[in-house]
Amino acid sequence: MSTPQLLVVLESPLWEDPNRNSTTESSRGSGSIAYHSFRSHVRSCTLQPFRKRRRAVPPPLPAHEQNPDMPATQPAPTHTSPFSPPLTPSSLLPEITFPTCSAVDKMAPKAIVAPSILAADFGHFGHACHKTIEQGADWLHVDIMDGHFVPNISWGPGVVAKIRGHVEKPIETWGTGTFDCHMMVSEPKKWVKGMKDAGADLYCFHYEAAFSSDSDNPEVQSDEKTNPRALIRFIHEQGMLAGVALKPATSVDVVWELLESEDPPERPDVSVFNPIQRFYETLLRQELRSPRTRIRLTGISPQMVLIMTVEPGFGGQKFMASELPKVQALRERYPELNIEVDGGLTGSTVHQAADAGANVIVAGSAVFGAQDPAAVISILREAVEKKNGKL
Repeated sequence: MSTPQLLVVLESPLWEDPNRNSTTESSRGSGSIAYHSFRSHVRSCTLQPFRKRRRAVPPPLPAHEQNPDMPATQPAPTHTSPFSPPLTPSSLLPEITFPTCSAVDKMAPKAIVAPSILAADFGHFGHACHKTIEQGADWLHVDIMDGHFVPNISWGPGVVAKIRGHVEKPIETWGTGTFDCHMMVSEPKKWVKGMKDAGADLYCFHYEAAFSSDSDNPEVQSDEKTNPRALIRFIHEQGMLAGVALKPATSVDVVWELLESEDPPERPDVSVFNPIQRFYETLLRQELRSPRTRIRLTGISPQMVLIMTVEPGFGGQKFMASELPKVQALRERYPELNIEVDGGLTGSTVHQAADAGANVIVAGSAVFGAQDPAAVISILREAVEKKNGKL
């Protein structure tokens, strides 16, 4: 074996004087003598080759080889392990396989059953709503009709506040007891504050009525018009979730811009700086996520889209399967979006809506008119969970 060599790397030459700006010939000479002297001293040293220490544990020897005085027939000593039970050799462990990323589907939203209280017993309204939640319903679908957007008239914020007194407000987003208010009104912005004070959690307005008066006071008429983006922002400012509903005659293409767009950048007002307002606007624009649905919440994006499978304003109509392609298009683009289907849903038609991608099921007479509402609610939920692969 050849004698290993020692390589010395000097970052600064030995002959350089750090106190001087330049290197003189005399200093080079004296430094060179010191360098050669140091190198000759290094060459005279005999270095031992470096041996890498390994912590590999050799297999235990037989007992008679460990102790020559022990007979070969003596059993080998047992090695006690501090682990209980003793560790199993890796060769004896069962093979474990993990799914690849392509096999893991995106999180599908939870199944939500929202009975429409328009079909409940008005004589015992509060009790009927409370009992429906106890029977397994997740939300209560509250239909608000003003007699202008649709021919019928239902009730207003006063009745909603009375119902809220019988149903506890949810403690989390999309939780049990959510009031899903379907606003079939011609001027939806005027109803926002009243519904908020009444205890509404989700304010779902019709896209067809979103270009009406910009006034938020029912007693004041304004010539200025609002728009879906401004309306959604106003709903969020009141602390409610926002939804957009589409009539059967309205194309689903109108919601793409709302779902995909961000708040447009605004030019800051350099003349007047309001830090509180700027801070609030920053919070409004930031991306939040619901603990259950992980949906993006921005200032102008709705958290739910409602597809009507009947003409709004009347109950007990026949299910319109021709509207399901809208649901399919929404689900393909937004796997985590809450998509609600309202109209004509029963135990026999809910599978069509679930297969299309709906996860929020609205049923009125199918629940309140059943002899066993709890069983019907279970059937509606299982249809969605089966589609999501949770059953």
